[in-house]
Amino acid sequence: GLISSNRQRYGGYLTHLGLAVAVVGIIASMSHRTEVELALAAGERVEISGYTIRYDGLIPRRAPDRLVVAAHLSVWHTPNPNAVSGSGPSTGQAMAGSQTDAPPPPAVLTPSLNFFPQDRAPVATPAVRSSWRADLYLVLMGVEAGGRRVILKAIVNPLVSWIWTGGVIMVAAGAVALWPTVKG
Repeated sequence: GLISSNRQRYGGYLTHLGLAVAVVGIIASMSHRTEVELALAAGERVEISGYTIRYDGLIPRRAPDRLVVAAHLSVWHTPNPNAVSGSGPSTGQAMAGSQTDAPPPPAVLTPSLNFFPQDRAPVATPAVRSSWRADLYLVLMGVEAGGRRVILKAIVNPLVSWIWTGGVIMVAAGAVALWPTVKG
């Protein structure tokens, strides 16, 4: 067929397509990145770049080698991606659309601080929510008032998945270009 007789050419075309997809992802993730540091009280929520984040409480647990303190965060995708705003305690009513719309079930993210006996400073473990549209990173920076308030860093990187998709396309293009030709 057409492709099998010109594997290097079509492999090259696919490589350039993959590179273009990856470059769009890199440019979008670097130029439209949103990063904010915020303090949330229990039940309080904030909207940032298409996500609503609500702090539900603290989850402490002891591991064999450390104490882990995690923030229980409910995360929803919101319709206004440019919003960065906060609100008081959540009432559990719909956050998007009319009051009769039921909110979608939230994703639960639990960024944590790990306290090791031999270290003075805690080690943060971020929580990540990835989608085709954007990656949301939540980092627990600190805990105040006995867990009633947390300090978070929220980072939204759009189109990170496009970088990975571009890489997969380029690998597939290499396989197409290097696949041996069957001589008949």
